[in-house]
Amino acid sequence: MPDQVSNADLSKAVLNFVQAGTFPETELITSADLRPSSLPTILHALEQAKLSAEKEIQAIARTRDPKIDDWVTQAKTLQSDISRSKQTAREILDQASQDGDVKRRYQDAATNVALRRRELEYTQTLIKALEEVRRVRGLLDGVDESVERGAWGEAVRVVGEALGALQQGVGVKRVTALGLLEERGKRGRDRLRTRVQHAWEELIRVDPSQNVVFIGGGASNLSLEDLATISGQLDLLDGEVDKLHHGLDEAVLVPLLGTSQSDPPLRLSVTEDSVRLTPESRQNVPRDRLLKDLLFLFRFLHKALPSSIHTPLFDLLLPQTIDLLKSTWLDASLPTTLNDLPLFEHTLTSITTFASGLDSLGLKGSNELTEWIESVPKLWLAKQRELLLFRVRQALVKGGVSTRIVERAETQTISSGEDVFAPPPQADDWDSKWEDDEEDDKVKKVGEEDQEEDVSAWGLDDDDDDDDPETGKPVEREEAADDVDDAWGAWGDEDEQEKPKSTAKRKEVNGHEPEVGDREVTLRETYTITSIPDEILAAIKQVISDAESLSERKSSITPASPSMQHLPPLALALYRALAPQTYPTHSLSGMHIYNDTTYLLSSLTPLTSIALTPSLTKLTLFSAQTYTSTLSTPRRILSDLLDGAQGFSNCTTPPYSAACTDAIAGAVGVIRSVAAEWRPVLSRSALLQSVGSLLGFAVAKIVVDVGDLSDISEEESSQLVRLFGQLGELEGLFLPDDQESQGEERVPLTAVYCPSWLRFQYLESILESSLADILFLWTEGELRLEFGAEEVVELILALFADSEHRRRAVAEIRRGS
Repeated sequence: MPDQVSNADLSKAVLNFVQAGTFPETELITSADLRPSSLPTILHALEQAKLSAEKEIQAIARTRDPKIDDWVTQAKTLQSDISRSKQTAREILDQASQDGDVKRRYQDAATNVALRRRELEYTQTLIKALEEVRRVRGLLDGVDESVERGAWGEAVRVVGEALGALQQGVGVKRVTALGLLEERGKRGRDRLRTRVQHAWEELIRVDPSQNVVFIGGGASNLSLEDLATISGQLDLLDGEVDKLHHGLDEAVLVPLLGTSQSDPPLRLSVTEDSVRLTPESRQNVPRDRLLKDLLFLFRFLHKALPSSIHTPLFDLLLPQTIDLLKSTWLDASLPTTLNDLPLFEHTLTSITTFASGLDSLGLKGSNELTEWIESVPKLWLAKQRELLLFRVRQALVKGGVSTRIVERAETQTISSGEDVFAPPPQADDWDSKWEDDEEDDKVKKVGEEDQEEDVSAWGLDDDDDDDDPETGKPVEREEAADDVDDAWGAWGDEDEQEKPKSTAKRKEVNGHEPEVGDREVTLRETYTITSIPDEILAAIKQVISDAESLSERKSSITPASPSMQHLPPLALALYRALAPQTYPTHSLSGMHIYNDTTYLLSSLTPLTSIALTPSLTKLTLFSAQTYTSTLSTPRRILSDLLDGAQGFSNCTTPPYSAACTDAIAGAVGVIRSVAAEWRPVLSRSALLQSVGSLLGFAVAKIVVDVGDLSDISEEESSQLVRLFGQLGELEGLFLPDDQESQGEERVPLTAVYCPSWLRFQYLESILESSLADILFLWTEGELRLEFGAEEVVELILALFADSEHRRRAVAEIRRGS
């Protein structure tokens, strides 16, 4: 049992484990509990074992090494030395702390010495400052005295010296006395500046209200030279010179150079010490008198003022004077007409004299005047351009409120067997472009011809590629221009003196002399123009006339004559740009522009030059575009009306029958209203062409729509014939007047001005004819000239039921094609 183990056994077991590292051999001791009461016994055993071990070690040491006692003794001695060293170290530390106090006392003493030295230096500086204050004060006390006795230069020197001394004082700026002295010095300088400014006002007096300038005299005892020197030292010279410059400008230069034509002329009067402007009693003052007056003024200033004043003054005065002279007088002196050229040449001579006078005075500005004289041709040309464009703008701004009727006539040589009223070659294919597009592409609507197609009908699609519509070969530019004239019925605007010249041109036809029996016929017709082209023509002709006259005389602006040929194209370009916006806004404005442009072309063609030819070509194109654009509005209306018929299908079935009737009636009404509205404006040939173009547009669309019908009953065919008969009533618009018919029966010229008209009439004949009649028209008549074989076949298939006769007729038509 663990309780049976004694404390001695436990202490022995623990001692064995400590000394030898052995465990108890009996389980009894191993499993015994270690009681607190056993601990003292165990500790005592361990202490006894320790003492025994120490004694044993000492005994062994004595027997083996007798020096150990010496080592012990030395160790004790060493320990004693260490103790003494520590004591010494403490003493050293104490002594060091005492040395720090001494050092601090030394530093305090050194700081005190430095402070005393600075105080000494400051005291010495203050003594010097006070001495300088006394000296400056003495200088300032003498400023007013120097001014009173007239020693302006000395006063300025003293003030400058005093202020300079105060500004150079180093380390004493915070001294109140110096600040006060500096303020006193500045006040003294300001008083001196004020007195100098008063001296300027006494020596140089400007009175803008009286237009007078006095130089010299006055109560001041200073000369201008001394005043300029003193002013320079006080930084007043630039300001006073600038003030004098503005005074001269206000009192003399601006009134002299800026006098308007309504104001009385002014004359410059120069005396020994003054210059003034006085009203001139004469009204017709020579134009060069102004330059003479300016030269007198500059000479007076150059003589009356010292160089230190007039040199900076002229640097300010001359550039402004030259600019003002050019803007108010020189540019205005440029002649607007050649009648004023001699007077302008005299003006140029005066300008040259004026420039030489500036050079003699050693003044700048003559180079600018020389450059202006050299640029006179360019300036005059710019003024002519501005004047021409102004006249064109004025004409357009008025808007052509007045109109007049003009006549165009042209003489042609025709053979005795030729019909006098046969249409010109161009008339047959004037708008054939529209018809060709309709026949080549039936899918497109007839109303979709664009502006370029309309222009191509004039033969102006390309400036470099004008091809004959029949031969496909290029035609000359003059022939293209003739085609435009042919659209007007081949008439010109030659006057009575020019008619023989025009007739001479017509005597040779197609490269050979006319046959015997040929005769001359003069075609005339009238149209309405506004006042705009007359004003533009007057302006252009004036420019051309001036250019011709100028090239024949020797003057300063003669080099500008070749460039004047470029001015008329600018006027025409401005007309093309502004015409659509400036003509009165109404339905006739387009045709007024067309007529005015045509009149300009006919009037300017005899004046054609290298520079003007491209502008005339552009003007011709502009005329054609305006004409086409004006026609586009009624065309769109016709297209919308005819689209309401829905291709004329079911034209006998309500409500489609009413829609077809309304479409035809509306188209007829539109064409009649356009013809009535344009009749007072357009010439007869242009009116017939315009109405023919609209009618051709309508009938071409109708032909396409009817041709697209796959089945046409007999009742529908009759209804279509009745409807188309309403369009036939429009032939009355194309009847020749009594003068053209010359008493003969009047035959409508519908087919001449409406190339699709015969095609439309043949369609109407086909709708009301029998199969035999159609076959006869194809084989014996001229139906094949207007319709292709397949078009006729499609109409026969739509009109007639399937039969042996229809098959034979179709076969014969196809075989005959």
